Amino acid sequence: MRNTILLSSLILFCSTFLGAQPINKATPEDMLDIAREKLAENDYYTALEWFKKYQEEVEDSDIEVDYEIAQLEYQLRDFKQAERQIARILRSIDRLKERKKRRPDTQIPSYPDLRFQYGKVLKMNESYDKAIEEFTRYISEEAEDPFMVKMAKIELTGAEMAKVADDIPGLEIENLEEGINTPYTEYGAFITADGSEIYYGTFARENIVEIDGNEGDYHSKVFLSSFDGEEWGEGSPLSEKVNRMEYHTGNAALSDDGNTLYFTRARLNGNILGESKIYYSKKSNEGWTGAMEVKGLDQEALLRHPMPGQLYGKEVLFFVTDQGGGFGGSDIFYAPIIGEGEVGEAVNLGKGINTPGDEATPFYQDGILYFSSTGYPGFGGLDVFESDWDGSEWSKPKNLGKGINSSVDDWYFTVDLSGLKGCLVSNRPSRNSLKSRTCCDDIYFFTRPEIIAALQANVINMKTKKPLPGATLELVDLTENKDLVVDTKTNENGNQFEFGLELEKAYAIRASREGFYPDTFQINTVDLLQSTTYEHQFRLIPLPPPAPKYDTIVVTINEPIRMNNIYYDFDDDKILPDAEEDLKGLYDLLTEYSEIIIELSSHTDARGNDDYNMNLSQRRADSAKKWLVNKGIDTKRIKAVGYGESSILNECTNGVECDEDQHRFNRRTEFKIIEGPTSITIKQTKIEKVEGE
Repeated sequence: MRNTILLSSLILFCSTFLGAQPINKATPEDMLDIAREKLAENDYYTALEWFKKYQEEVEDSDIEVDYEIAQLEYQLRDFKQAERQIARILRSIDRLKERKKRRPDTQIPSYPDLRFQYGKVLKMNESYDKAIEEFTRYISEEAEDPFMVKMAKIELTGAEMAKVADDIPGLEIENLEEGINTPYTEYGAFITADGSEIYYGTFARENIVEIDGNEGDYHSKVFLSSFDGEEWGEGSPLSEKVNRMEYHTGNAALSDDGNTLYFTRARLNGNILGESKIYYSKKSNEGWTGAMEVKGLDQEALLRHPMPGQLYGKEVLFFVTDQGGGFGGSDIFYAPIIGEGEVGEAVNLGKGINTPGDEATPFYQDGILYFSSTGYPGFGGLDVFESDWDGSEWSKPKNLGKGINSSVDDWYFTVDLSGLKGCLVSNRPSRNSLKSRTCCDDIYFFTRPEIIAALQANVINMKTKKPLPGATLELVDLTENKDLVVDTKTNENGNQFEFGLELEKAYAIRASREGFYPDTFQINTVDLLQSTTYEHQFRLIPLPPPAPKYDTIVVTINEPIRMNNIYYDFDDDKILPDAEEDLKGLYDLLTEYSEIIIELSSHTDARGNDDYNMNLSQRRADSAKKWLVNKGIDTKRIKAVGYGESSILNECTNGVECDEDQHRFNRRTEFKIIEGPTSITIKQTKIEKVEGE
């Protein structure tokens, strides 16, 4: 169930200006007829007034009328009244169900998605616990349409998220009550790149003109307000070259150079959008030129929210429509700009942005698309999201957080070039609204703090616990599995390092130094809400002394020999790719000395249960043996033995905190001659004698 009045008209409450008709003395039947007549004309406020009058005149509540009133309250965004009205209907239905147990002929009206709608109004009224209960009940007991089940799960996730969300630290947001906002609806806010002006649309009654002594021009217009360094000035309408009589003009957006203004002209059928097209005007020395319709777009579609931007290195025009080829509801499209006032074929932005819900009000700046949607988990109705363009695809949309988003509808989000100040439109509760506290949209100005992420690190010798100079740190971008080294620093004289980090990134920092095992640390700056400096100490473990640089070495019977490259991942017995060189060396040895029989042993680190580790080490030894047997070595010449964690080579015993490289040092394979010649002489390889075993 979508809030169609919001997403189809965008410029709403026209009937607010016309006013409700006076209620003369009439029978209840007349009142009901008039109410439904006005509803058919999409005159919602007048219809609601007649329905309520009818309800007051009759003794017994009519559940069908209650339902029609609830839908009007919901459409007109009086969520407090809608909550009470829907709760009343659901209670009536529950009573009828109880009666049906006694009187099977009792008729129960069917409103399949009413409980879903109840959950939504509870959510918009910030009753998140109750909303969660209603969505859960709807999903488990009532929902039949798979689409509605999916939407209910999205709403449920949003309500759970809203319960625990904190306000964005340092965010300041204010209602522009002075000079811009009125008791009526303001919408289509667009802040200029330098943050000095806001274009917006309004229905302000003060701007209605008289024609032949009668109010005639009640249409919305594009206004402009300027910031004088201290406050926003009173808005004034653009010229009639932009604001054409008998059309609702709004949704203004500027090109990057500020020389082209895109906007919409629309006609309403009551409170329903009947026509909406995109126009543009060019800046001249005399002001904005006469408006021209943008060519190349579908003339039959309802086109809204134009926004110039860039994709694939080309200028494009983003816009919103519910034309064919979408994902359901209203979707964001783009069309390449191929000439002045002309675009090429429109393309849907795809399921990475669009959903079965509604998407609206795109704003593009420097590779980031901001937009509002009901199709992702959010705090209320429409929430604002952002997605980054990497040159070929959009990132997963991210909710901008509590404060930017509220429990109701938040859209028309725009920012200046700094990205730290901007404006948005919201119907969050306002004391200045004409009807209910949430009926009408206002423009809000916000400033948000710059978020900075950094890493401060140092490197020590794990054995001596002292600073280790001469280390090198690599900063690796892991975002979307890029594994790209973006910065490298070496400190020959000290052990301190500092890196600046980009937001919305996943990083690995690799520390290395000659003569030491490397160490790695990971950082994720995704969803940071405040400046953060990460701190980390790299503890590098010295490598064992190198094997003597002999041309040959003598290996005696029962002397353990470590296979340096045969290590294992944690809790795994699979032979890693870099182990094959050592295993090949052992294969060559067994082939050269066909009379020797060896014990091939495996060891684990100290993590985990002792018995489990013993079993794991046996499986690892069996894996190494299987590799050799598959190469042709007689299985009788290899005795595979697992020793578990009984022979730890460093300090990483039970209960000692160590990093992954330290634990990996203990996950090793060794061999020793147990039968055959008492000693053999072999060529120097990566084989290393194990001292003290």
